[in-house]
Amino acid sequence: MGHGTALALGMEVMGVDGTLVGTVRHLAADHLLIDRPWRRDIYVPFAAIRALADSRIVLTVPAAAVGHMDWLHPPLLPVCPGRLRGMSE
Repeated sequence: MGHGTALALGMEVMGVDGTLVGTVRHLAADHLLIDRPWRRDIYVPFAAIRALADSRIVLTVPAAAVGHMDWLHPPLLPVCPGRLRGMSE
């Protein structure tokens, strides 16, 4: 997605409303693991990043909506149908 070179561990993650969501705990190929104080960590896909501003990551959703997103597990990698054939034979 092109964000990879600018993202760093420990960066603050903000909702589009400017409210703190948490900090970057882990960087993956297609998502961030966000450490949220007193709440379960979340896996935010790069597609949910609106901007990088003042060394902070700004999401496309308000902080209050983060808990309602389907971000409790890392995104699944697409499965190649050809790889499944060998598993059932």
